Amino acid sequence: MKLVFLTLACLTGMVAAATEPANAALEFLEKVRLGTVNLEPGKDTAISPQTSQEKRKVISRRLERMAGDLGKGTLEAGEIKEDGDLAAVLVRNTGSFDPARMGGFAVG
Repeated sequence: MKLVFLTLACLTGMVAAATEPANAALEFLEKVRLGTVNLEPGKDTAISPQTSQEKRKVISRRLERMAGDLGKGTLEAGEIKEDGDLAAVLVRNTGSFDPARMGGFAVG
């Protein structure tokens, strides 16, 4: 199975809306895949209101690349580690196994 390692540092809006870090990770990654991540402050990310439009464009392009790397398979949460308001979730892509495309993604 393809493994995607995620470190969820402070997905403020997503963690508040989700009942657990695994749900937050899966919901966020699905938004990344669909290209629907809202980069406005206080929405889907912890972007500061002072973040310039140029920087938001850079972040958006990186999320687009991540969407391609995530592939089309079903994402499934595995092990979860929590430390206060920080969490790490191991997510695997159950759609296909390609060791050449295994990767780690930090999300925070």
